[in-house]
Amino acid sequence: MPFAKDQPKDGELVVRCGHVGGETQTGHWHWWKIPDGEKMRFRRPDGTTGEVGWLVACQNCFNRSGGDPSRVEFRGDSIWQGDAPAIRENKQ
Repeated sequence: MPFAKDQPKDGELVVRCGHVGGETQTGHWHWWKIPDGEKMRFRRPDGTTGEVGWLVACQNCFNRSGGDPSRVEFRGDSIWQGDAPAIRENKQ
C-alpha cells in the first residue's frame, strides 16, 4: 500500500486517543487530516488550548466511533517529530 500524499510535518500538533503508543494496542492507526487552511481547536484538562490539523486513533477507538472522528474520545496531543512518511493510503 503506498504512502498517502498528505503527511504530518515535523513540529505539527497531533491530537490522539489515549491508546496511541500503548504497548497493548494492536491493529492499524487511523488518521484524519483537517482540510487545508482549517484547524480544529481543543481545550486541554489544564485549561490551555491548541489548534490541530491531524487526528489519530487506534483500531479499537476507530471501531467504537464507527469511523467518525467526531465520536472518538481524544485524550491528548503530541508534537509530530520527523518528516519520514508514516501514513499509508487507504483505498476503501
